[in-house]
Amino acid sequence: MKNKIFFLCPALFFFSLSIGVAWYGSMSVGKQAAMVTMRARFKGAEKALSAGRRQEAAAAYRVATVDYQKGIAKPGYYIGMADDFLTAGNGFWQQGQFRSALGAYRRGLKHEPYSITLLTSAGFCALRLGDAGLATDFLSQSRKIYPANPKVRKALRKLESQRRKKDLK
Repeated sequence: MKNKIFFLCPALFFFSLSIGVAWYGSMSVGKQAAMVTMRARFKGAEKALSAGRRQEAAAAYRVATVDYQKGIAKPGYYIGMADDFLTAGNGFWQQGQFRSALGAYRRGLKHEPYSITLLTSAGFCALRLGDAGLATDFLSQSRKIYPANPKVRKALRKLESQRRKKDLK
């Protein structure tokens, strides 16, 4: 009986270890810790934004997105990152920092390229920046996925009429 337990304990240990490796993939311990830190920064930024501390929230979003740019977070390693970049983009939007917002939406689209919310937000952000071509691209992609969205349809009609006016001149 003791021999069975002696062999069963290491077998269970290696089984649980293999499940852990499969769960985290090839992600290193350092990257796992970086992802936890990045997620905590996003959560802190969300709390600061909901408390009305916009400057603090914008700074926290900026730090988290800089971490992403440095390569700490690789696409596919972290489920829910697209939502975090949507939150970051919305925080930048509320600050009036539309270039940063568009950058955050684009980073989110690297994780979820068919996210209607990210596509629509990026389109309206590009529209706000005055880039009609980019806005049309994002909003057209959004409309392909969700054709009944009235705000997107209205914006695309407006962009089309502006393009026609320029063509007539």
